[in-house]
Amino acid sequence: YEDAGVEQFYRAKIINIDRNDAEVLFIDYGNINLVPLAGLKYLPQACAVVPESYIRCEFDNVSPTEGETWSEGSLRAFEDYLAMGDFVAVFKGKNKTGDRYKVELYSVEPGSTDFLENPVSAELERRGVLKRGAEQAVSSA
Repeated sequence: YEDAGVEQFYRAKIINIDRNDAEVLFIDYGNINLVPLAGLKYLPQACAVVPESYIRCEFDNVSPTEGETWSEGSLRAFEDYLAMGDFVAVFKGKNKTGDRYKVELYSVEPGSTDFLENPVSAELERRGVLKRGAEQAVSSA
């Protein structure tokens, strides 16, 4: 995929196509976007043999504050919080279906020598974004 006239290409898998656009998974970043069909290019074989470089993960042992699905507000608050700092992911194993890794995120505070003191889930629970202790995946593609 070529991004809006920028001479830089990104490897992507096509998930779905409609009249003018394609839904694609950027295989080196993990995000999914809708892109114009005109921006799609064939991937050279030399690039196709390089493995995908993202890892599918989900936040371990958390659930929405209400119900079984994550609200847009909770997802936005989670994304906003993650945009504010540096974090370390500790891998806890694979999820039940085996298609993603379960992770616990920790905030890396300036001057702190032990990042394990700052679990992101504790702060997001304090802010009312999630509940800890139950599993309903917040995932990253």
